[in-house]
Amino acid sequence: KDERKSTVDVLAKTEDGRLIDVEIQIADHHDMIKRSVYYASKMTAKQVHKNGDKKNRYLNIKSSIIISIVDFKIFEDDNIYFNPLVWYNLATNEVATDVELIYILELPKIPPNDDNKKLWTWLKFLKSNTVEEAESLKNKIPEVDEAMNIYKKYMSDEEYKDYIETRELMAEMDKNEYYFEGQTQKAIEDVCTLVTKYKA
Repeated sequence: KDERKSTVDVLAKTEDGRLIDVEIQIADHHDMIKRSVYYASKMTAKQVHKNGDKKNRYLNIKSSIIISIVDFKIFEDDNIYFNPLVWYNLATNEVATDVELIYILELPKIPPNDDNKKLWTWLKFLKSNTVEEAESLKNKIPEVDEAMNIYKKYMSDEEYKDYIETRELMAEMDKNEYYFEGQTQKAIEDVCTLVTKYKA
């Protein structure tokens, strides 16, 4: 109901009870790592509150996994497109716990040529600018072929296309409000222009 709340893009649960939140972020607000930490902590805290077994409520915590797919660079000094972040023991150089895991996937760092990893194929699919570009990847792994078929199905649905256009308009409004923070009147004028353009 309220796009400003911290609603997840995709929430999944594995057979062994681990929670996975997939977030996709286009605009860089310079807070993605902190935001991902917040999401992971929130998912972990919910498990404790919902656990009826108070005696073992902490023992029964399952991993909270955040997958943040971003269309900008977070780590500027390298070309690594997959960055796994975890609770780490600096004294022993060992992973302390896997209760909270954060995977940062940076789309601008995807190498142009296939590096023979499934992850490369998936990210290249997400980064595709045309249907033809996406279709060129579908035979590499079956899941991408399935995703392409689902995409075509939904994009042929007029009601769904209207929904997508509405979401895009709202995202554009949010972007303008963020960009013109402190310049309320200018933000209002820009949003009104967008609404008028959309209605036309």
